Amino acid sequence: MIKITCPFCGYSKEVSEDRIPEKAKSIICPVCGKKFSFTIDFFKKAGFGVRFLAIIIDLLLLKIVAILIGAFIDYTLTYMLDKYFYLDKEKINTIIGGVIYFIWSAIPFLYFTISTWKYSGSIGKLFLGIKIVDKNCHKPDLKISFKRECMGKFISGLLFGMGFLFVLFDKNKQALHDKIAKTYVVYNF
Repeated sequence: MIKITCPFCGYSKEVSEDRIPEKAKSIICPVCGKKFSFTIDFFKKAGFGVRFLAIIIDLLLLKIVAILIGAFIDYTLTYMLDKYFYLDKEKINTIIGGVIYFIWSAIPFLYFTISTWKYSGSIGKLFLGIKIVDKNCHKPDLKISFKRECMGKFISGLLFGMGFLFVLFDKNKQALHDKIAKTYVVYNF
């Protein structure tokens, strides 16, 4: 439920989120008849603790997937390179290490970008009842998801992780990558 209050007359009502059209940008008060914006202020923002727990869940899941994919690639490439290219073990290990490093680096960016774009959040976020929305309270599109998850988080990390800690001090509980992409992490209603 979302509590909506008219800024003109003060009339307040709780409305189920599924009753609000997906592209809604404004509301007409049933009491005074005045139109006002439907904004992000209607949603409760998720703080640092729940966001941190969500990332821990995601990283554990990604670690399991990375280990399984890494083991499969190690076995498959070792077999193929040894059987068909007759390379020595040192060259094989160098090639496999490079491929696995590339995959381990790419998987998190792909996972977070696609899950934000398709589902409005990662498995960890959705499990904990939070989601990512754009400035219009909608699911982020692919461009915004890429901007948040790849570019924004890269910049947040470059600052010795300080960009992630913005959540602790920002009035809208936005991390630096949220500010860059103009997104918010809010609780599902």
